[in-house]
Amino acid sequence: MTNSGKIITISGLSACGKTTLLNMLREKYGVFVAPSASSLRDKSKTFNDISATLEENIEKQKYYFELDKKVSAIAKHAKEEGRIVLCDRDFLSALSHNYAVHQQSPDTSVYPWMVQAYTNAIKEGELIIPDKHIFLDVSIEERKRRKSSEPSRFRDNCFFEETFSGNMRDFYHGALQNIPSLWVKYDTMEEIDKIFEAVEQSKEENNASGHNLVNFLKGTIDDTRVNPYIGKYTGR
Repeated sequence: MTNSGKIITISGLSACGKTTLLNMLREKYGVFVAPSASSLRDKSKTFNDISATLEENIEKQKYYFELDKKVSAIAKHAKEEGRIVLCDRDFLSALSHNYAVHQQSPDTSVYPWMVQAYTNAIKEGELIIPDKHIFLDVSIEERKRRKSSEPSRFRDNCFFEETFSGNMRDFYHGALQNIPSLWVKYDTMEEIDKIFEAVEQSKEENNASGHNLVNFLKGTIDDTRVNPYIGKYTGR
């Protein structure tokens, strides 16, 4: 691959095959894989899975917000060294999850706080827009099958509930209209060559501006409809 540095994000809902694909891309291209935010978490740092108050939710999210910025700094540094950087998801993962939570529990939702904090960080360059964001779109039936085939691996059940995961997916559909992206149907992994090609060709794209993404995120705060983007976008 070229010596010109690029950041490629691989994302998708739980059990979509991100880890397998990242390992294949690392082996094929010898690229640098940035650590995920969850892998940087201090294991001694604990939070309640379900917080009763908005204040508790914000305190928890502030911690993970700093981890998202740390991942961006690592990826940016590697890019500046001329390396091809693969990211296992990025800050949109946290936003999509909390967007779905917001649809169900708006009174204690941290999502409006997140939109303010994350859009400011995008504008300040503390969160990096990738040169290509590749979303692995896998049916809920196939993701459930993959989940059941790995019983020892913990995956939160909410990610396999139709409405919740549908809202996450539709959030991505809207967000990825605003940055360089590739939407891949990935149930059978038949699109693997297309993904390799997208990684290779990403060097030809200009750096993305976060302006349109910021505007999109701000517009989602007051969106209280279920599956608001369904039918509007067909993917790429």
